[in-house]
Amino acid sequence: MAATIQVDQEQSVKSIPLEEMLAEVENRLFVGGSDKKGKNPVYCLNSLDSNFFGSVGEIMAASLAQGGPSPNFLHEWCFRYLCSGDSDSIQVSASDVTDFELSKLIQRINSTSNDNISDLVDDTLTCGCTGIVSMARRDTMIRTVVLRSTIRVIPMLDPDAGPAQKKPSTLTYQKS
Repeated sequence: MAATIQVDQEQSVKSIPLEEMLAEVENRLFVGGSDKKGKNPVYCLNSLDSNFFGSVGEIMAASLAQGGPSPNFLHEWCFRYLCSGDSDSIQVSASDVTDFELSKLIQRINSTSNDNISDLVDDTLTCGCTGIVSMARRDTMIRTVVLRSTIRVIPMLDPDAGPAQKKPSTLTYQKS
């Protein structure tokens, strides 16, 4: 017998298999990178404000408690954060970036030369990278982009945080 969850739709209770529910959650609220190694939550303040991510946590817990499918689509750093709630223990790398624009920025930083590195000033500044933009600081620039990508979606994983309420203290960047 497949594990199911009861959903109240317009005064009638409907039983939905947890496997279908988790597949829909994965498709609507999580986005994967090109490496296919896992997914991060989408950056959507409307979904956060509507408590969709809190509901997702309850669905995942119900699935596990009923012996249903596990939510094995998460990036490892997301899973570790959900288990510990401790942003200090998270290690992220460029492969954990699922945002298309930020991934492209990392590629541009990696392929830049001394002649065109100044073209990256505005984009890296937007991500929070301060200081001189130079070839010698390329790893620092990439680290800033990776941390921005991660920090902005942590509130989606944190049941106690609403939009812009709680920011993690530090994250560890792991050069890939």
